[in-house]
Amino acid sequence: MIVRPRHIDPDAAQWRRQLIALQSSATALTGNDCRVLEVEDPAASRIRGLHGVFRDVANEGIDLFGSLSSFRHVSHARKRKR
Repeated sequence: MIVRPRHIDPDAAQWRRQLIALQSSATALTGNDCRVLEVEDPAASRIRGLHGVFRDVANEGIDLFGSLSSFRHVSHARKRKR
């Protein structure tokens, strides 16, 4: 999952090339068919409910840059409430 900063144009050629390169590199490195899941930064704050794929990112994601700690914190808090 890539959280795109608000100031980045999602259609900018350089941004798109970087995402494609990351996806290709991750596929080559892991041998798995890797796909980029891109969300805009404000959207990341709204998905704190951690349903579906976002819960999987919190539980199984690997930090490449930045941190998934806010997702993981919410995920663990939700588990304790159950």
